[in-house]
Amino acid sequence: MRQLIILCFSCVFVLIESVSFVHASTNFVIFGSHTPDRQARIAFAKRTLDVFAKLHFQIPTLSPMQREWLTKEVDDEFKRSGRYTKRSLAAMESLEYSLRVAKIGTQKIQEILNEIIDSRNQSKEVAAWTTLSYLLLDYEYWQALDVLIRKNVIEKEINGIDKRHFLNHSLWVKENVLAPIVLNYIQGKLPQ
Repeated sequence: MRQLIILCFSCVFVLIESVSFVHASTNFVIFGSHTPDRQARIAFAKRTLDVFAKLHFQIPTLSPMQREWLTKEVDDEFKRSGRYTKRSLAAMESLEYSLRVAKIGTQKIQEILNEIIDSRNQSKEVAAWTTLSYLLLDYEYWQALDVLIRKNVIEKEINGIDKRHFLNHSLWVKENVLAPIVLNYIQGKLPQ
């Protein structure tokens, strides 16, 4: 199992390293070359939770009519045909769809960060960090946020990053979660 996890993370690292981009923030890499202890990881999770709570607050909640429309046009259409039809794809291009994806994704991120903060078991904590990585590497989530930014629904800056959100947050995940926390845990080097 550990070998499979290492293989998956190796693929993510290769993908991220193969894309060249620069981020200007001096606070982008949180842990540097040291392995964070529990106190540092929890402080980091709390700061990250604050960022995504602020983002969640900016994203409008869909009305019951909007939710019903999306359910009908996207979810029910997919269930009916077993694939995304022209009709469902057209609905997926809507602002409402981006709002739904962004709101649900941001809520899940907050839930996982709260799990990390409340966790008393290191293996469950690292499993939650891994889930957080998975959520933050979801391209559809960042696409939805980019739509909301372009339409001036939310602020451009997210987590100190104001452009190329998916690519920069992929690097952020690699430098601040996968390398210092998850890989150190797999290698037996993560302090309590």
